[in-house]
Formats: sequence, structure tokens, C-alpha cells
Amino acid sequence: MIGKFEFFPKRVGKFIYFNLIYWVLGVYNLLHFSDTTTKALLGLSLSLLFLIAYRESFWAEEKPWKGTVFLPVQVLIVCVWVAFYNENFCYMTFFCGSVIGFMQSKKRMWGSLIAMLVAVTVAILIAEGQGQWGDIFSLIPFYLTNIMFPFSMRAMRIWKEQNEELQAANAQIEHLSKHAERQRIARDLHDTMGHALSMITLKSELAEKLAVRDPERAAREMRDVQTASRAALSQVRELVANMHMISLPDELQNIRRILDAAHIELHVHGTLEELRLNTSTSSILALCLREAVTNVVRHSRARICRVTLQDDAAGTIMRIVDDGRGWKEKGNGHGLLGMRQRVDVVGGTLHLETAPNGGAALTVTLPHIISGQKGD
Repeated sequence: MIGKFEFFPKRVGKFIYFNLIYWVLGVYNLLHFSDTTTKALLGLSLSLLFLIAYRESFWAEEKPWKGTVFLPVQVLIVCVWVAFYNENFCYMTFFCGSVIGFMQSKKRMWGSLIAMLVAVTVAILIAEGQGQWGDIFSLIPFYLTNIMFPFSMRAMRIWKEQNEELQAANAQIEHLSKHAERQRIARDLHDTMGHALSMITLKSELAEKLAVRDPERAAREMRDVQTASRAALSQVRELVANMHMISLPDELQNIRRILDAAHIELHVHGTLEELRLNTSTSSILALCLREAVTNVVRHSRARICRVTLQDDAAGTIMRIVDDGRGWKEKGNGHGLLGMRQRVDVVGGTLHLETAPNGGAALTVTLPHIISGQKGD
């Protein structure tokens, strides 16, 4: 199956198409400076050849020989225009400069740039019909433009490549985050339902054996089965509820209600508008906030809980500090371990320490992700 035709490779971007406007203007100027029909036809033929060579030069990464052949063709055509039509055609070298700017090798880029400038300078001297340029200062803009333009194109190319690499890394992080969450859900289902179903199986088998010789005990066993099944159903519902993505703004409202009910003051420093969050990072921070506040309410005996939100060079930072007895979960408890796993997935850090007032201080730092910037 024949693939879709592309005039330029996708990797060079759409900006390069705007250069074609100047090619059309170049065709107009060639007709203007042609004093004979033959010269006009030759100029139009060279313009078409120049456009073909310009287009083919950008496919040098796929076929290296094209860069070796078609860039010199462009330079030669510009030299013909300069020498036999008008000296101002020297500025058409910016087409060649855009090709040079997309070269991967910096050494080859410099070599091509110098060779192009030398060739066009010789063409200018030929056009003058003398051994030196009449007004040397009029060449300064030409040289400055042709030196700066390839490096501008190179910088744009490098930025585009780095941006694509970062977006690919972000997509991989999102994929790993979802994979880790699926593993957590599977682990929770196995631990919760495996235990409950094993107990239901044993109890029901025992009730079956006791049904004839001890009906009363069999009835008790079946009541235990009913209780276990209801508990398992409740746990499944809780797991399903936790599978939904939650947002940091919603969770802040939720913990405010919880802390109010526990008679604990909540002080929030920083605003959500200042943060650069996407759906995943917002959910991770929200889950960490939920777990931390749950620990504060259940174990800390705190009177005040402070939540600080901020962005800096390290990433998005959330700090939760209370004035209670400190974090009561020892070692890698399930709550703390779950938070660490979520934070590790996106390359973040979690730090738990004793606050200056003796309470707990939990700091979560998540790296900035391009797709998570405001406006996405």
C-alpha cells in the first residue's frame, strides 16, 4: 500500500512551509529581471529545480545521499541567479540555511555554511565584473543573516526533538502509573476477597456437615457466612470507589469537612491556581492528602493541621504538618507504603519527619510534567 504523500518530513514541522511564499516571490523577481524570453524560461526551470532540490534535501536523514547531492544543487542555482540575474538573489541562500540548520552534525553544518558563503561571494564578485565588492558594508546583513538563520533553525529543531522526547516520557509515566494502579487494585482484591471467600467456603462446608446432626450450630455458621459476605461486598464497593480518579480541589473540600467534625483547625497556605497539575498528579496528591489527614484524625490528637501547596524548581510540593503526637504508623505501614508507591511511579519523593512542635510533617514532591501545565 502506497503511503500518504508528504512534501516535507513531519520532523521538520509546519514552519518550513512558510518558506515557500518566498520561493513564489523569487519566481516573480526572476521574471522581472529577465530581459529575454530565453532567460525567463531558464530562470523558471531553475526555480522548479531549486524547489525540488530544497524539498529533497530535507529527506537526507532517511536517505543520506540526498543531502550530499541536493544542497550543492541549491547553492549552485543561487550562484547562477546572483551572477546572471541580480545580486540581491544572494538572500535566497536562507533556503539553503534552513537545510543546513537541520543537519545533525555540527561540524558538517559549519562546513556546509562556510562553503555556501564562499560560493555566493564568488558569484557576487562575478556579477560586479571586478576583483572586489564596491560597497563592502552592504554585505554585512547578508553574512549576518546567513550565519544566524541556520543556528536558529538548529535551535528550533533541538527544542522540538527534546519536547517530543519529554512528551514520550510523560506518556510512559502515565502508562506506568496506570499499570501500578491496576497492580494495586489486583493486590487489594486478592488480599480482601481471597480471605473473605476462603472463610465463606470453609464456613459453608462446615454448615453442610452440621446440617443434620447439629442444626443450631449449622445455622450459626451460615449467619457467619452472611456476615462475611456482607463485609466482603462492602469492601468491594470501597475498592471500586477508590478506583475513580479524585482531584486535589475536591479532596481539600472533603478533608475540611472531616477535620471540622474532628474539631481540628485546617490552615491552607498557597492556592491551587499557582500549581501546574495534570489529572494523574492531582489524583496522587489528593490520595496522599486523604491518607495523611486520616492518620491525623485517628491517631494524632492534633488541634491544628496545616497544608502548604507550592511550585518551585523541584516540582509541585505539598506539605502537611500537625501539632499532635506524630505519625503513629510504624515502619512501612500500608498507608505510608501506598503513598510511597504512588509517588515513586511519577518519579516524586515523599519525606516523613517530626515537626518542630512535635507533630508529624509529611512532604510530597512531584516533578513538573509538560502535559500537566495549565491549559491542558
